[in-house]
Amino acid sequence: MYQNNSSDTLISDIFSIFSHLSRKSEEVIPTIIKILKGPVTNSNYQILIKSLNGNTILKARCCNMIGNLMKHNDLFYEVLRKNKQIFESLVRCCQIEELNVRKSAIFA
Repeated sequence: MYQNNSSDTLISDIFSIFSHLSRKSEEVIPTIIKILKGPVTNSNYQILIKSLNGNTILKARCCNMIGNLMKHNDLFYEVLRKNKQIFESLVRCCQIEELNVRKSAIFA
């Protein structure tokens, strides 16, 4: 998921799975956040930043996943508080003309 050659489709599918898991049980959310944080050597949520600035499908899925994480547990609010880049990317997604992205970003 963290490699440069990971496909957008694969990452998008992973975000969908994380969304479903977070809706099913809030107990998995800390693990999801840990995975999204990235490897220990580069633990700065780059996958989220890259995805929120990627293609429209990836943006929509990422925003939707973030919304589900925040809806079902308060832990992700701390991530947003500490990482201004993710927050600013979400705000930009709220201003996008693409309906699915904007709807998902507003939900987040």
